[in-house]
Amino acid sequence: MRSTVKKFIRPIFRKLQYTSLMQAVEEELEMQSYSGVTSRHFEYPFTISELVALSRKKKINKVLDAGSYGSPLALMIASLGFNVVGADIIPWNIQFPDYTHAVEDLKALTFKNDHFDLVTAVSTMEHCGLSRFGEQEIENGDIKGARELFRVLKPGGDLILTVPYARNYSVYQNKHRIYDKKRFKRLLGKFTIKKERFFAPIDDSRVFRPCSKREIESFRSQNGSFGVICVVCRKPYEANDS
Repeated sequence: MRSTVKKFIRPIFRKLQYTSLMQAVEEELEMQSYSGVTSRHFEYPFTISELVALSRKKKINKVLDAGSYGSPLALMIASLGFNVVGADIIPWNIQFPDYTHAVEDLKALTFKNDHFDLVTAVSTMEHCGLSRFGEQEIENGDIKGARELFRVLKPGGDLILTVPYARNYSVYQNKHRIYDKKRFKRLLGKFTIKKERFFAPIDDSRVFRPCSKREIESFRSQNGSFGVICVVCRKPYEANDS
C-alpha cells in the first residue's frame, strides 16, 4: 500500500511546481490510465523510421517539429543530423545541437512560405485551438494550424502526422480532439496521403497495438479513449499557397 501511495503521490508533487493541485491530480490519473503500452510507443518509431527512409530518397535538411515543448522527439531528430526548429506556444529553455526552439502559434506561423523540407506533428494538431496548454480557444484551430503547416512546407515536402482517431469525432473536455474519417480528411486539406498506419487499444484499454483501418474505424471513443492514425502525407509540387 505504501509503495502504491508513493508511486502516485510523488509525481503529483513534482507537477505542483508548475500547475494547480487539481490539474496535477488529473494529469497523473491520465498518465496512470495509459501506463501500459501507449500510442507514443508507436508514434515515435513511426516518425523516426519514416523520416530516415525519406531522407534516403531526397535531401532533407530543415525540419519543423510542431508542438515540441517538453518532447524528446525533436531532439531525437536533431541527433540524426537534421536541422530542427521546434515550434510551440510554450517557451522551452533548452540547448541541444542542431535544435532551435521558437515560440510560435501554429495557427499563425511567422516562417516564410515553402521554408521547410519536412514537418513533423506528433499528437499536436488535436490540441490546436483548445485550452489545455493555455492557448486561446478558437473554432477550427486545428484546421487553421494544418493550413499553416502546408504553407511553410516546400512543394513536394512531407508532413509526418499523428492524431487520435476513432469511429466518432469528438472533443474531450476541451483537451483534445478525436478524429474520425470525415474530420481527418478535412484536417489534411490539400495534402496527399502516401502512407498510413493505425494503432489502438482494441483488446485492452491500457495496451495499444497495431490494427487495421477497419478496426480503428469501428473503435468507439469512450471517456476520452482513442486509437491513433500515423500518416506520411505530401504537399503537391504544383501547390501555391502564397
